[in-house]
Amino acid sequence: MKDEKMRNCRRALYAALFAAVALFPVVYLCCNALMSPSEIAKYYEPVRPDYDGSSWAHLHLIPEKISLESLYGVFLSRPDYLLKFWKSFLPGVIVAAGQCVVSCMAGFAFARYEFVGKKSLSAVLLVLMLLPVQVTLVPQYLVLERLHLLDTWGAVALPLIFSPLGTLWMQYVFQKMPDAPLEAARLDGTSDFGFLFRIAAPMSKGAILCLFTISFIDAWNVVEQPMTFLENQRRYPLSVFLSVVNDTNFSLSFAGGVLALVPVFLLFLLTGRNLAEGLDAHGGESDPVIRRKNVRRMEGGVWRQRSGMRKRGRMRSRAGVFSVLVLLVLAVCTGTSFLIEQRNLTEVTVAEPERQVLSDGQAYANVVPTDCVFQLADGRSAVYIIEQGEGLFGPQTVVRERIVTVLRRDGAKAALNGAYSGGIQMALSFGNRLRDGQAVRVRQL
Repeated sequence: MKDEKMRNCRRALYAALFAAVALFPVVYLCCNALMSPSEIAKYYEPVRPDYDGSSWAHLHLIPEKISLESLYGVFLSRPDYLLKFWKSFLPGVIVAAGQCVVSCMAGFAFARYEFVGKKSLSAVLLVLMLLPVQVTLVPQYLVLERLHLLDTWGAVALPLIFSPLGTLWMQYVFQKMPDAPLEAARLDGTSDFGFLFRIAAPMSKGAILCLFTISFIDAWNVVEQPMTFLENQRRYPLSVFLSVVNDTNFSLSFAGGVLALVPVFLLFLLTGRNLAEGLDAHGGESDPVIRRKNVRRMEGGVWRQRSGMRKRGRMRSRAGVFSVLVLLVLAVCTGTSFLIEQRNLTEVTVAEPERQVLSDGQAYANVVPTDCVFQLADGRSAVYIIEQGEGLFGPQTVVRERIVTVLRRDGAKAALNGAYSGGIQMALSFGNRLRDGQAVRVRQL
């Protein structure tokens, strides 16, 4: 008895250690999201890509003073992040649902039918599943180009929906399913689709929920496919957009990471209890032993659920209500941030870089009025580029902060280093300091 207690204590200690290691990045991210931008700049300046490398970044966990400024900048101050959230969340749900449907049909065909080339196709799917994503990008690009789907969300969604992992997974699940329900359904005249969606799929609910979770996380964290198949950066999902935030507005990167954690947290909250069942070959529902453990016979031949099953159902209902409330709060924050931005809309005058000869007799490609250039706190020069950003009801004009090098100042003109041709516009007079990504109203010079 004493040895059994010691073993249980060691198992609990190992589980706690692994849980601490796994949860530390999440806790670290949430704690840093409560820091002020000045505190983030103080401790994490060496992390910036333009830093000269003269010192090391410090691991800082506990905020010196709790500040909600970063969270306000992501959730209320501007709608950019939340719009990216919704434009990544909704396609992710569609991709996960589509992959579940396609995988169920293909896996059922591989598991229950015999046809020519079945083993060869299964081997090809296995090889494709083992290949890295980077290897298949070029063939996928060529196919999508023939289908005229490049620079659309379909180019990102289609390869994910037809992923070989789901087909092989559901093939394994349906192969372990007993033959008795299929034979009984055929005797009753049930079609193959009817048996699949009315009998086989409900019996494999745990496996399908597990596949849905994996598919959604894969679609939510996608990076290589959008950067390869999407030319317009305004269509980039939140996973790619956050990397741009690290370059332009590092103080909001931790708060943006908290936003990226929300759907994954809600998904595990809803399906966490089904993941262990989904790893079972039967999907957690078709095993008669499991069913006998979950029910008990009452008087009169009526089967009723055990109290544990009823408690699990109540917890799942509460998790669903909580998830819906969180999504409703995010929707309200999206509309509120849009109203705040429109109320504080700033009018700016813009100018285009021109090729001119300055007083030193040299020709410079990018000559702009000196009012376009402003100084940052660290002494570097920067300009505001006019771009088309994401709005609640469509594209809108925003400013993007860009670091520049001033080659020469000549009175009211300044020559910049870099390529700014092709109709690029820069903000000329903007009064107070603007915010990167802020929506503006443009007035021509």
